[in-house]
Amino acid sequence: AAAAVAALIDDGKGKLLLTTRGVDPGYGMLDLPGGFINPDETAEDAVKRELHEELGIKVKSLKYINSAPNEYLFKGLTVFTLDMAFQVVPYSFENLKPMDDIKDFGFYSEEEINYDLISAPSVKNFVKQYFRT
Repeated sequence: AAAAVAALIDDGKGKLLLTTRGVDPGYGMLDLPGGFINPDETAEDAVKRELHEELGIKVKSLKYINSAPNEYLFKGLTVFTLDMAFQVVPYSFENLKPMDDIKDFGFYSEEEINYDLISAPSVKNFVKQYFRT
């Protein structure tokens, strides 16, 4: 399985940061910021890199939460992944900007989320677990 990371970032008021995918698979669907871990990179370093590349976020602290298997269909090929979720506290929310493969982002309460619009089963799992704790 390929390794990937996902970041759970809240606004301090109970809303979770979700991104809108700007690439396939799942173009236009909701997602958590994150991505694949590069060779010779730790999961923690991948979270920091992905957040900086996708939103310009610098990480103040992070904590591993849990993992979930996933299937990532890309260009007709299935890549099995092990997605690792981290609770992340950024230094700041100033100057957030969608970049890389992110089309947009927003902070969502549980009531505002349509789980059918979340791109991956592992991400749905992470988001549901976030609101249960």
